[in-house]
Amino acid sequence: MLEGIVLGIDEMDAQHQMLLEIAEHFRCVSKGTEAEVQSHMASVLNALLDYATYHLAAEEEFLKAIDYPDFREHKILHHRLLSTLRKNCLLFREQCLSARQLSDFIEQWITQHILEEDAKYAAYLRNLRTEAKEGVHAGQRSPSESLA
Repeated sequence: MLEGIVLGIDEMDAQHQMLLEIAEHFRCVSKGTEAEVQSHMASVLNALLDYATYHLAAEEEFLKAIDYPDFREHKILHHRLLSTLRKNCLLFREQCLSARQLSDFIEQWITQHILEEDAKYAAYLRNLRTEAKEGVHAGQRSPSESLA
């Protein structure tokens, strides 16, 4: 899958890695025998839904904390993503969507969201940090000024 996708925000990177691990577990389970798929799939899907819900809420709290200007749009996107994930899980459970189709959707959803949407707030945070550093440096006196 997508090893090495890093935003540079430890908490979010760890949560993204967990989502990727659950998605990979789903992919592995979906390749098993029919009996294995039936016995493990419900718990894997529940874990994915639970963790995705947790992660997206944590990400929204983080975005509020950094005063992310596109917070409202990002939150709407999260709502749509969870809604689509739930719908696709239901379609899978009703056997209207194959395990492969659901696995592909999950992988695409996670990777696209991180690479396209989450990368935006990571860039915003990097800019904030750069501006803060430059502001500190601009506001400090040089050693020669301190002596005068």
